[in-house]
Amino acid sequence: MPASPEMTVVRPHPLSRPWAIFLASMLLAIAWDLSGLDIQVAHLAGTPDGFPLQHAWWAEHILHHRWRQVSLVGVGLLGLWAFRPGLRTGQRLERRTALTLVVLCVVSINIIKWLSSTSCPWSLAVFGGEAQYVSHWALGAHDGGSGRCFPSGHATTAFGFLPLGLLWIAPLSDTKRKRSTGWRWMAGCLLLGAVAGTTQVIRGAHYPSHVVWTGVICAGISLTGWHWQLARLRPKGLTTPVRDAREGTQPSLQ
Repeated sequence: MPASPEMTVVRPHPLSRPWAIFLASMLLAIAWDLSGLDIQVAHLAGTPDGFPLQHAWWAEHILHHRWRQVSLVGVGLLGLWAFRPGLRTGQRLERRTALTLVVLCVVSINIIKWLSSTSCPWSLAVFGGEAQYVSHWALGAHDGGSGRCFPSGHATTAFGFLPLGLLWIAPLSDTKRKRSTGWRWMAGCLLLGAVAGTTQVIRGAHYPSHVVWTGVICAGISLTGWHWQLARLRPKGLTTPVRDAREGTQPSLQ
């Protein structure tokens, strides 16, 4: 029976799929922690004399130092993009939301890292250091090393840009964008984050879990921030509902 013009079509929240993926990723991260595979992976890359690739030119200078510099340039360009003159109200709001969340991702990871008592793999006694392996979940337990290694700060050079993908998936302004662009952007961030994280793992700077949790935390911050903005703006009518293609009705996004 055809829907009457007065009927509204309730559609899923635009962030429902990203939230589902995020929760699944968090469960996988917890499962990895429980597996105890971190130290086993570290043994694959390290030896009793240390990590052979710790100071490899391509790993240390290209995929770490230069990569980080490129990321800082990216944040600077994002700032110029967010504060470009002549933007409409909606464009300005969503761009500055993306910038704020990117900065929040980077700052949050570094604060957690600074408070962490977990040392890097290259600090372990089995790899020529002085520390003993202690899970990062053993809060307050010192492993005898310098600590401040969990989660991976270097992985934020890619994972920290995840908020930008949501600008296409759940736009705040009255625009028509292809959600596939947002998914491709987020997939690219995850791929680059995996490359940056793997580089640090084989150098002995991090365990795989450090990289994974950086991604989970950045994704959580991104989704929470964008979800809050959508909830705040909808009652004011600042976002545009998607028109139902079959019925020609204006569905509710609540």
